[in-house]
Formats: sequence, structure tokens, C-alpha cells
Amino acid sequence: MRGRLLNAIKSPYCYSTMMNVMRDVWNELRYGMRSCVFGPYKAIAKARKLKLNPPNQYICSGLVQQGYLMAIADLAFDDRIAPERLAEVVFRDDLAKFLPADWSQFTQKEQREIIYDYASGFADRLQSVTPNDLARSTSLDWAYVVRDGMAHKIQSDGQAQQLLRWRW
Repeated sequence: MRGRLLNAIKSPYCYSTMMNVMRDVWNELRYGMRSCVFGPYKAIAKARKLKLNPPNQYICSGLVQQGYLMAIADLAFDDRIAPERLAEVVFRDDLAKFLPADWSQFTQKEQREIIYDYASGFADRLQSVTPNDLARSTSLDWAYVVRDGMAHKIQSDGQAQQLLRWRW
């Protein structure tokens, strides 16, 4: 809401803008409650069914997932990277298994269709990737853990898990 208000500073005051902000806040509250009760995937799917955009602050890890996926997809579309690399940036194993194991059996046109269909068909599930999914992904390595305002350099997953469980 703060961002919306800052964007509207130089705008003329009107009641429709105020109503839009209130509607967006209400939708974010509803989405947040749905996400807690039903999980992020169902909350995102319901928001899309109602033709609402899910609020970004609830799904920032999903935006990270989408960013990686779209970057590799764009490179694969331009033949600058092999499409097999797509599986390396899908941070949930249950979603990565839907990508072909052997891309060479498909023509270049079919590969592009698969990439497009995957990115669009699994968009809700990819955007519902949680920080825990990122932490558990075998495609990512821990470099640092930020705990209580301190950045701790990490050498292994075990060290990261130990630090995350550590209490004062």
C-alpha cells in the first residue's frame, strides 16, 4: 500500500484511486489468509480464477523461481543454451520431473513448444515455490545464512541447517 501511495503522490486526488487501493489491500488480506490455510499454490490458483493478480509480497521466492526459469527459457529459445539446463533451475523436484529427460528426441520447434507450455502451464505452481523449496533444492548451494542480523559464510548444507536450528 505504501508503494501505491508513493506512486500516487503527484496524481490528482480521486475517490476511484482510493477505492482501488482499498480493494487491493482487501484482496491481499484474502490471499494471505488463503495462503496460510490452503497453501500458496491453491491461493494463487484461486486468485487467478477470480482474475486477480496474487500479491508479490507473499510469493517472492516464486518470483525468484520464475526469474531463473524465464532467463534460461529465453536463452534456450535463442539457441544460446541447451534446453536440458532448464531442469537445473526448477527448484522443486516434483515440478522438474515433468521436463523431458532426453531433449534430443524433439525437434527445435518442439523443444520451444515444450518450454513455452511448461512455463505457462506450471506458472501457478512455479510461482508458489516457497523459501523452504529454495533452501532444500539440490540445484542451489548455500553461500551464507543471515541470522539475527549477521551473515554467516557457509561451507555445507549441514552447516547451514545447524545454524538455522541454532537458538540463543
